[in-house]
Amino acid sequence: MSKGAEREWKFYLDDMIGFAEKVIAYTEGLDQERFVDSGLNYDATIRNLELISNMGSASNLIIHSATALNVSLFANTEIRCL
Repeated sequence: MSKGAEREWKFYLDDMIGFAEKVIAYTEGLDQERFVDSGLNYDATIRNLELISNMGSASNLIIHSATALNVSLFANTEIRCL
């Protein structure tokens, strides 16, 4: 991929899901005290939450792309109200 080329929105969604899955794995089986005291688990969790929050512009891309996809799917569909 050339520098500056936009990634497809599905890849951003996959990234966000991957970060969230890591957060779940890093916190599994820990109560709050053990989690905070764990060091590595705490730092890794915070980092992945930061990565998710830094993807704000990507989440806008996901929303706009998915909306455009849905609109194009139903563009030729007649909608009737009963």
